Amino acid sequence: MKIFQLTTFFHPVVGGVESHVNSLAEQLIGMGHEVTVLTSDSTKKGPRIKGRRSKLGDIEIVRFRNLLNLSYFHKFFPGVFFYLMRNDFDVIHVHGFRKSESILALLAAKLKKKKIVLTTHNPFPVGTRSRMLDAMIKLMDVFINKRFTKNFDKIITLVKSERKILHEEYNVPDEKMVTIPNGMEEMFLQQGDEEVFYRDLDIDVTKWDAVALGVGRINYVKGYQNLELAINRLKKVLFVFAGGDDGYLDKLKKQYRKNKNVIFTESFVPQEKLVDYYKGGDIFLFPSLHEAFGIVVLEALAQGLPVISSDQGGPKEFLSEKYSVLLDPEDQEGWKNAIEKLTSDSKLLEQMSVAGMNEVKKYSWDKVSKKILAVYESL
Repeated sequence: MKIFQLTTFFHPVVGGVESHVNSLAEQLIGMGHEVTVLTSDSTKKGPRIKGRRSKLGDIEIVRFRNLLNLSYFHKFFPGVFFYLMRNDFDVIHVHGFRKSESILALLAAKLKKKKIVLTTHNPFPVGTRSRMLDAMIKLMDVFINKRFTKNFDKIITLVKSERKILHEEYNVPDEKMVTIPNGMEEMFLQQGDEEVFYRDLDIDVTKWDAVALGVGRINYVKGYQNLELAINRLKKVLFVFAGGDDGYLDKLKKQYRKNKNVIFTESFVPQEKLVDYYKGGDIFLFPSLHEAFGIVVLEALAQGLPVISSDQGGPKEFLSEKYSVLLDPEDQEGWKNAIEKLTSDSKLLEQMSVAGMNEVKKYSWDKVSKKILAVYESL
């Protein structure tokens, strides 16, 4: 089968959608299918990515010039439409709801009588957009999304709540939708080496009661600014934020400049080393103001870290109290109390650790990719 995966951004841009597309493409290629990733040449706000064609391992990449920045996450690269019209394919899988390239791909697929699948990636945040962006999205919904979304051949949602919204607000028939969660790389099911983590960040564990780890791009929406009370009060807990700058690092470093119990890696950690970082933590913190799914939560659970997570977005739909605590991301007192409770109760920590490791096995990419392939084949 010849499959196109279409995403706004791709490697070297780092993020949840980008990792999802990369892992899915690798799995499909491993099963004998031909996969090409179509994407823009944008790095969100930095210089353009050079080169129209490239490869990432066995994945073919074709980039198109971004002509207009509609927002930080929304770009306009119409060249993808003409590429789709000129080239043959069996299925195009679009990643991103309310994206201009999704509508262009839908038009091309219908004109060529080809099949098109959309993964929405849970694009329904609460309270994290500017008024101007909210207004623009509402206009797009009225004039475009509510008219065209129902025309995709199949829509994959990461969590069940997306299906309800798409059915009730966008008139998508329920039979056109299927819920398939994000997948997790098999490497995270193998035990990491905490000594690598301690050595990389020069951590003397004898000085700390516990290590609280956060992983992800450093952006306002990740909510690390709301851990201030916990960081100030729990001076014997080391807080490590592992991730590259996404526009908020300088401000966050300034906020915590006086706190000796805070470490920023200031760059993204390679996956092969990230498993060691998870292993070196005691608990995992995920205070996002909104999160589509949260694959890093599963990666942390796989290494035995109980999770304290935001109750906004995807995590609340798959996390259990057996191995996690869900909180309002802005409840600073609640976060301080939860961190204090878990890091001071070794028996509870161990129980939650075992429960989490048992849970995550069903999210392996090997299983998830086969479910997505079954969607293609059903069309």
